[in-house]
Amino acid sequence: MFLSAKSADRDSIFVINTGDDMKNIVLCRKVIDIISASDKAEKENMFLKVKVFCFGDPVYRAIYEDIVSDGLGCIHYVNKYQKIAMDFIDRYPLTLFMNGEQIDYESSLVKNDVNINLALIGFGRTNQEIFLTSVANNQFLCEKDGKIQLKKVNYHIFDKERAENNKNLNHSYYRYKSELADMKAEDYLPLPSLPAEEIFYRTDINDREFYTQLRAVVTKSKKDANFVIISFGDDLENIDLAQKLVEKRREWDIENLVIFVRVRKWHKEQTLLEQSGCFFIGNENDTVCDIERIIGDKIYRMAKLRNEVYDLEYDITHNPGIVIDEEYIKNNSDYANRKWYLTKSQMERDSSLYGCLSLRSKLNLMGLDYCAEDENNIPALTEDEYLKIYAKGDMPKTDKNAPKIKGKKIVQYNLDFAPSRRKTMAIHEHQRWNSFMISKGMIPSTRRQIAEEKIILDGGKEKFTNGKNYYVRRHGNITTFEGLVEFRRIVALRDKIKEEETDVIKYDYQILDDAHWLLSSCGFKIIKKT
Repeated sequence: MFLSAKSADRDSIFVINTGDDMKNIVLCRKVIDIISASDKAEKENMFLKVKVFCFGDPVYRAIYEDIVSDGLGCIHYVNKYQKIAMDFIDRYPLTLFMNGEQIDYESSLVKNDVNINLALIGFGRTNQEIFLTSVANNQFLCEKDGKIQLKKVNYHIFDKERAENNKNLNHSYYRYKSELADMKAEDYLPLPSLPAEEIFYRTDINDREFYTQLRAVVTKSKKDANFVIISFGDDLENIDLAQKLVEKRREWDIENLVIFVRVRKWHKEQTLLEQSGCFFIGNENDTVCDIERIIGDKIYRMAKLRNEVYDLEYDITHNPGIVIDEEYIKNNSDYANRKWYLTKSQMERDSSLYGCLSLRSKLNLMGLDYCAEDENNIPALTEDEYLKIYAKGDMPKTDKNAPKIKGKKIVQYNLDFAPSRRKTMAIHEHQRWNSFMISKGMIPSTRRQIAEEKIILDGGKEKFTNGKNYYVRRHGNITTFEGLVEFRRIVALRDKIKEEETDVIKYDYQILDDAHWLLSSCGFKIIKKT
């Protein structure tokens, strides 16, 4: 079947989901053998018309990602738990349930006397992925002693096993924490804070102290934002505990507790709980098994569009005088698309995806939101209206004579990042990116690695890495916002060029500078948060 599909004139989609990871892996390897045996021209362009989606357990994530890298852009790993987690973050960012008592909408900062608590009941595959995806997106800032600081989310993890002992977390999220003690400050750019606080409770829900411990978490202050995610058993067990927590919420006299319940399919028992302010997540028919959502995922479309347009923008701004016509746009778009599938690592693609996934939370912090453009009963903000809220007093500077790229204005950046909400949100984005990288097991590079490390390209040419080395999971930009200033100085001094040419801070501005264009280009509109 695959042999005939790869030479067909139409696009072909395959799904590998046997329920047995060993069988999945064997089938993927057979597909790779067929691709490898193809002629050069067919092999180079097969990713354009053949897509193989392979479902696999995250326990074997490293094996599947190795398969993806060998699949020449044709094979895509589907981690259903990550899909559930991303859908949860997209539909229910924590900021959606927070209000003016907790967020200063003028500055987008969380108020100092507010704590954000997320209790995970059960720490199996679903809640592990929700934890990692939440850490990589739910980042907040506050102001203390006149300085902008990280406001960490407190993750209270309840499980009957020793949940803190986990081989996947040790390889990913806990790598930075484990190695931090051995990092000599003088060798590194300023090191970023740990992205979250985790408090583990080795407690079964049947233990007498379970409700006592949970109550202590969610009743500390009526100002706090409290959330519970129930994912410890089958659907009915989860629903049953949710019903009990609804009663406990009344008994404890608290309103600031949002309850999420993991269910694999719809149950009529949900109806009353939905009316009681519970939210259901993880329905696999909606989030995992809908092939149209997998191949047309809105976050994926946004990430690919950003990748394509920023590649074009980079080429145009570094080659003044270039003739920009339809052929140029098409050729460069095709090249960016090819790089997305054939050159970029899974980490780089995920980085783009998570950047777009964070958009809704960022807008919420400004009292805004976004929705589909065909929701006609909700008025959309114009680009000017959006910018006056987001960037008042610090508007992005654009050249009116410069060409637009697929409708996007080219923003001009300099090294003067003035204090403003816009700068605060750039700091927020850099902290979110740090947290994403840390959640994937990346650690900072040393100053020496940033200044000296090289790789050998095809043809024998050497190139400085700037500390970015995905093979050993290191990156030169994992540092504080201020550390990025030192990073650009190191690179500029080494290459004997202007600091403007090495600045990376501008990338932390782009997601919100271009939010109106990006969302409207993908069929969405920015609205006032209700």
